[in-house]
Amino acid sequence: MDQGFQNNSGEFQAGIVQKKKKPVGVIAGIAAAVIIGGGGAAYAFVPVVHNMVNMTIMSNEKYCADVYKNNIKKANKDIKDSYSKIYDMYSNEDGIKENISVTAEIDDSVLSTLKSSLSSDLFSELKLTCNETFKDGIGGGELELTADGNRVLGADMIIDMGDDMSYYIRVPELKEDYLKISLKEYMEESGSDVDFDFEKLKNPVDFLLKPDDVEDLITRYSALVTDCVSEGADLEKSCSGKVQDAEYKYNKLTTSLDKEKGEKLIEGFTKELEDDKVIKSYLTDKLGMTEDEYDSMIEDMKKSEDDELSDSDASIATFVDAEGTIRGFVLYDDEEEVMSYMTVKDGDKVAAEFKAGDEFSFIADLEDKDGKYSGDVTLSADSDEIKLILEDVETVDEQYLKGCISIDASSISDIPVIALNFDSDGKGQEMTTEIQNIGKLTIKSSLDTPEDIKVPDKAVESVEDYMADLDEDKIQEFLKSSITALGINEEYADLLIEQYLNGSMGNLGGNNLPDTQIDPDDQIDPDAGLTTSGQQGNDADVTTVAGDMGTDSEVTCSFSTLSLKVNGIDVSIAEIKKPDGSLIPDDKKSVQIEPDDCEFIYINDYAVCMKISNDTEKAIALPEGNLTEVSIVNETADASFNGITVGSKPEEVAKAFSLASLDPSVEHLYINDPDNLMTYAYISFSDGVVDYIDVMFG
Repeated sequence: MDQGFQNNSGEFQAGIVQKKKKPVGVIAGIAAAVIIGGGGAAYAFVPVVHNMVNMTIMSNEKYCADVYKNNIKKANKDIKDSYSKIYDMYSNEDGIKENISVTAEIDDSVLSTLKSSLSSDLFSELKLTCNETFKDGIGGGELELTADGNRVLGADMIIDMGDDMSYYIRVPELKEDYLKISLKEYMEESGSDVDFDFEKLKNPVDFLLKPDDVEDLITRYSALVTDCVSEGADLEKSCSGKVQDAEYKYNKLTTSLDKEKGEKLIEGFTKELEDDKVIKSYLTDKLGMTEDEYDSMIEDMKKSEDDELSDSDASIATFVDAEGTIRGFVLYDDEEEVMSYMTVKDGDKVAAEFKAGDEFSFIADLEDKDGKYSGDVTLSADSDEIKLILEDVETVDEQYLKGCISIDASSISDIPVIALNFDSDGKGQEMTTEIQNIGKLTIKSSLDTPEDIKVPDKAVESVEDYMADLDEDKIQEFLKSSITALGINEEYADLLIEQYLNGSMGNLGGNNLPDTQIDPDDQIDPDAGLTTSGQQGNDADVTTVAGDMGTDSEVTCSFSTLSLKVNGIDVSIAEIKKPDGSLIPDDKKSVQIEPDDCEFIYINDYAVCMKISNDTEKAIALPEGNLTEVSIVNETADASFNGITVGSKPEEVAKAFSLASLDPSVEHLYINDPDNLMTYAYISFSDGVVDYIDVMFG
């Protein structure tokens, strides 16, 4: 659970009197937070105070925009981190290998029936194993079925991702040679119009956007949505409610979604796409679209802007907790609720609810004990309902599960409750389940070190040629070996083979195999988290607290002694009022900022972002605004804060701010100015280095 979940009650907000540009309410709110929160809640102090301060001094529109921006920023980082793992996996020069096994342990009751019917001492365990490897543009896999450890049959497959996308398949027991099947040739023979360069598939990572590009796209397009949602926002403080038995008290931001905003949003997306080098490059370089086709697509979008949108009385309500974290949404159409989503944590109670009209709902009612979740998750569609029952479910290494999840679909079928037991050693996933009157099913998966794969030197290119030199004796030998490996006696095996070769696999002497199906629904992916708590101190200069958001540190130092550089230009923090004109691109200098509004300026290909606000009562040209925030988000940025850049190490940060030391596991460092409560900086760490710097000016 993220840190914001620990402060959803919103008590602090209710006691703040909103007086713009007056510090009295801010000071009172901070004093109240110190008294009420106490030292034990220090890890949550800074986010709560920052949210209170912003809500107090900002207009509703600016506060709403700030909330969305900060939440999108955090979500963007999480998305980028998750996406980077996938990207790095496919970028790995050593390749990828995954081992998967499915084991079925058959109940004695089932085995006794089969043994009696077949007069054979059958297997008690059936196991299917598969390994998949991809390296240097070649994919490979081995499939094997064993019974009590004896090989029943197997198959090998190699895929050459380049050229014409060729598949090489063989059954080693039948033949050492491979059968080659060309996907390109098959498509051409089928009459398909093949206009694709299969060589592009040689390296899958070439088809993936770079993590920085993903982050850039989310940043730019979400800014358009933020502008739309924040325009004309109304704020209602301390709205109470509950999901299941978990109570909440959130602040509510409501915005209308009228026809004019819809048209403005479409126009903004079209304009952004027109100049979007990332998307254009992806469509033209990776997917084969020509530049003329891309330009034509943009022109079609511009023409569609002239289409009349219907008048709308739609609106959206956004629910925000005490730390400024969005906890829910409600979408209205003519004041009728059409969709809603809400999350709550109240003590050990954790609840979530999603509803789409009367047709669909998702309700989670859980209890969190040291990061282990127990309770019910109910999925409803029309009158059908499926319930998931969680027992001590937790995550391991942020990607694997431990605990038990049971599936109860008794309201819509006669299938008994299926209990899925998850376990992990941090290197792979294991899932087991007992299937009534069938047996036990175990599924395991893990990553491994791949071996080299080579495309076969020779291969037969038709099924007829592949089978041509396989005589009947060889086929019978293969079939008998596979059948007897299952434990079936040789006499009955010969009878099965004879009937198969004669094409009459019917009733073999009255011995019929019972109909046994194994078809468990094992696609479960719950949202679970780990939380820890504790407090520690570093030295007199810095306070460090380990919470469920990681290790947070806070330090106080005068900003008058600190430096900020952007594009080689020194920005005087102590006296900053207006941005240096040379920092503003020429095409932005004529941009007008309306009263109580702001403009975001991106520098060095979005590596640096400057927020420039207009606190006057009339529209002004962009260079005349006040520089209120500078964010350094990429190591390519020509920017630094007191010598610290994205990529700096904790020890470098400690030295820059005259700290005796800084915990190497630190994830967030807050730097506060004792001379100005509204001036502070936030430094975020990931993988042991700085990955984000945000400096705010009051």
